[in-house]
Amino acid sequence: MRRHQISEPRISLLTRHARFSVLALVAIALPLVLAAPSTSAPAKSKLTVSGKLDRAGYTVLAVGYGGKVTSTSKRSFKLRLAEKRVTLQLVNSRGKYAGPIVVGYAKGKAIVGVRAGARLGTIKVLPSKGYARVAKKVRSKWLDAKRTALVRKQVPLGNGRNFGFVKSSRHNGPSGAGNDTDYDGVPNVLDSATTGYRVLNALSTGKSSSASSARSLFTPLADVFGLSAESTVAFNNPSEPTSRWMSQIFLNIQHTLNADAAGVTREQIDETLVANLNLKLLDVPTGDTVKLDCNGLSYCTLGGTGRMVTNGVFSSPGSDGPPSESEPWPSCCSSGGDGFGVLRGTNGAHLDGTEFSLDPHAVSTKIGTGDTMTVLITKGGTTTLLPLPLNFVFNTVPALKSYTDSNGNAVTIDYSDPAGAYGTQSNPAPVTVGADGHLKVQLTWWRPQRTGIAGAGEPDFMDIGGLVYEFGMQPQGTLIPARTNNDSGSCSAASYTNSDSNLTVVPQQQSSGIESGELTDGSADRATDSANTLSVTLDITKCVVDKNGSANIPVGTEISMDLSANTQNSNDHANQDLNFKVVS
Repeated sequence: MRRHQISEPRISLLTRHARFSVLALVAIALPLVLAAPSTSAPAKSKLTVSGKLDRAGYTVLAVGYGGKVTSTSKRSFKLRLAEKRVTLQLVNSRGKYAGPIVVGYAKGKAIVGVRAGARLGTIKVLPSKGYARVAKKVRSKWLDAKRTALVRKQVPLGNGRNFGFVKSSRHNGPSGAGNDTDYDGVPNVLDSATTGYRVLNALSTGKSSSASSARSLFTPLADVFGLSAESTVAFNNPSEPTSRWMSQIFLNIQHTLNADAAGVTREQIDETLVANLNLKLLDVPTGDTVKLDCNGLSYCTLGGTGRMVTNGVFSSPGSDGPPSESEPWPSCCSSGGDGFGVLRGTNGAHLDGTEFSLDPHAVSTKIGTGDTMTVLITKGGTTTLLPLPLNFVFNTVPALKSYTDSNGNAVTIDYSDPAGAYGTQSNPAPVTVGADGHLKVQLTWWRPQRTGIAGAGEPDFMDIGGLVYEFGMQPQGTLIPARTNNDSGSCSAASYTNSDSNLTVVPQQQSSGIESGELTDGSADRATDSANTLSVTLDITKCVVDKNGSANIPVGTEISMDLSANTQNSNDHANQDLNFKVVS
């Protein structure tokens, strides 16, 4: 099938066939203004900080408490500041966040606050620990001892190994892009999990005030990565549109791999990920020129593996449809000699409406939390900078483990023989109608996975908790007519009978008056385990009736549906296609 990202994060088979515009996302994080590059010497400023890294290959970010940022990629630097008080952060040559610079210690905490005028001297970068520290004591007048970070053995709690994905004992720090709500040393704009509850921002459920705060900070736009020269950045008009990345995977049973299934290896998952993962940059802003700088990331930098999708859709070996068309990115679309891919500019827009679609073709160790790309928007000689970290990506899709039909007939899906497994288009799973005339199926499935954050002590893969699941039905002739409204394609809330303590059926009002059903998983992320399943009973007949279809599902009817897993705090989603056939 040809699949498209749409404005709603809940994607079903019914909505993947039409092209929709993505609405502007609401976020507190603001666009940034970057002074246009100049070949002349920079203007003198009393707001500077200087130092020398003991190794090359890093970008230094000066993140102001108010959110204004400056950056330099020079090893020996005298960096102009946009604010009088900043924290200093590092990014490595591969586009990964590399941790804060510690300028002192006091009362068992790391001092990360720096005042304008500071001369730091030599700075020792400690990649194995994910941070840096000054080699010699810095004069107290240049330190802000009130801006501190919690530490473990003098290492900031948040660092370049865990990207701020930590459990913090404090959660009451000020919000705002330049502040540090969980006192881990990583400013909110760079923090992958701002609440200090070890929940990625994209997966935040919003069940607490802290989680709600994380939701407002999910699109971090002030982390200035990978610039080739010293730059000064400030916040711009908050009414301007924002952008964010999302990941998506669609697989049929024949191509599904899930880490909870017996015998599945990382190499197999990587092979499927390379063939099927798609990224979309939503709401790409307009400008005279709009470029994407991938800061050395292997999947979207010159010579890398990434390919731009050119026909506005994506398909893959795991999809039931024609393959998408693509070109190597950014070599297809660069100009100006900087190696950055042009999204909008003199050589044309490389977008589907307001969206940029990228197939990374990257294995799980090459893409994920901590990756950062930057959009540069030039209007009238002024360049606006939108750094866009990747919070996480789906590595797998939810996978049906087994089902039991109305008459107790039980089937387990055999992923060791995907070509011959039940549930494919060529071999639909058999189901029977019960004595009450209803076709009911108890469905049990595994959660999808993401790559574990090794620096936070996680294993290779994690079962993702807190997702919202839906079962969507594809229009099928007179049985299920094509939609004539904007309702979700998912089954109605009344179609579900739930006995799983992890799931809650949440009704969602539709324009038709029928409430669709969202199955919200209340569990947290956990290590992969084949016992980590979810289960619900779906009355397919009720679902069909509530879609203004027929109550009679005759023998021989083939039913196409999908199981979608959706994040609550972003547009990321992963879907598995399912096929059933009514038998006598």
